[in-house]
Amino acid sequence: MRGILARAVLAALTLLSPPAWAQGVSIGGSGAKLTANTFTATQTINPAVNTSGLVISGATHTGSDATSDFALSTTLNTSGSPDVFKLSVTDTARGASTKLFNIYGGASGTTSEFSVDRSGNVVAAGTANVTSNITTAGGMLSTATSVAGYAGTSPSAGQFFASDASSVVKAFLISGGNGIVKVSSSGLFSFASTADASTGTTDLALARDAAGILAQRNSTNAQVHRTYNTFTDASNGEWGTFGWQDTANVLSIGTKANGTGVTRNMQFLIGGANKLDYGVTTAGVWTVATNMSGAQFTGSGFIVGGGGPQIGSNNIVIPNAGAFYWSTRSEILSPSDGVITVANNAGTDFGRLQFGGTTSSFPALKRSTTTLQARLADDSAFAPVQGKITTDTAYTAGTTTAAGYLTIYDSTGTAYKVNACTGC
Repeated sequence: MRGILARAVLAALTLLSPPAWAQGVSIGGSGAKLTANTFTATQTINPAVNTSGLVISGATHTGSDATSDFALSTTLNTSGSPDVFKLSVTDTARGASTKLFNIYGGASGTTSEFSVDRSGNVVAAGTANVTSNITTAGGMLSTATSVAGYAGTSPSAGQFFASDASSVVKAFLISGGNGIVKVSSSGLFSFASTADASTGTTDLALARDAAGILAQRNSTNAQVHRTYNTFTDASNGEWGTFGWQDTANVLSIGTKANGTGVTRNMQFLIGGANKLDYGVTTAGVWTVATNMSGAQFTGSGFIVGGGGPQIGSNNIVIPNAGAFYWSTRSEILSPSDGVITVANNAGTDFGRLQFGGTTSSFPALKRSTTTLQARLADDSAFAPVQGKITTDTAYTAGTTTAAGYLTIYDSTGTAYKVNACTGC
């Protein structure tokens, strides 16, 4: 009777105790031992607080064994979207270094090889060989070590390579140090015509023409480069422009503005010094800071020499103290209103003023001390003077006796002898 009662109590205790599945199962090691089993229904493990729900340990592979320690096989034949492997974590509180998923390896099995933290950040200790595309929702791809191109190119730490099927690297990014982005010699830095770069056409591109030569080109489409002084938005700004779009087949250089922007002046510098400007030195005109040679300027608004000659409204205006001169040769200046001086480069003498040419076929006026002479242009002989002669004093009545004569020619070349006397 006592034996029957004891067996009944034992059976009751067994029914009241939680089964092995409810306490957590250890396969291998010192936990409960399960032989090969096939489950045809859902199995639920409810471990106690602060205990592992399922521990698989003790597996050893020797020789050429290739058995998987954990194998999951399923078939997808559904219109739904199931999670084949699902891990749900209720994140109420945790340590800062908590991982949702962590794979350990190494000689002692304590080195983290791949992990996903509670924020979804993925850390891989090795190289990720990507055979397709990498897409990120946030538009950023960064690596602590490296990501290789699909052709298997091996970059260094902190690099991202994109290569073709022949393992030729077409572009790479180095995120370490100062950061470098590099493309192949025939590659482009391009911009799409739409917000979606994968569908828009390329309408702006930077290319390498040769060593040290950067090109902005797009087939036969005229290009323009802008450098902004101010930019509020696309409708309000100020910028310098260099390009081919203002006038067909003409290179345009200048400044522009729109909206609240102001059209600015411009200048050309050499060694930081202003050599040519528009509107900087003098409003509304071009100013050349130094002498210019071999140049021709037309139109209006041009000043040479910062306060020097001004070409404007079809006139050349020279400052009062200035002169119009040829380098190392003659000059023309105006010492006072209504007076013009023609002199040599030193401003101390003058030779002759030629009319029409430089040979004996042309006339000239020559200064000889205080005398003005009519000479042939090559200074080989005197030149005739035609016109009316007026004396500097009035007629004086009286009788004179000719001591000789002067020869004067009329307009036909006929010579006339005119009596003359001395001391008359």
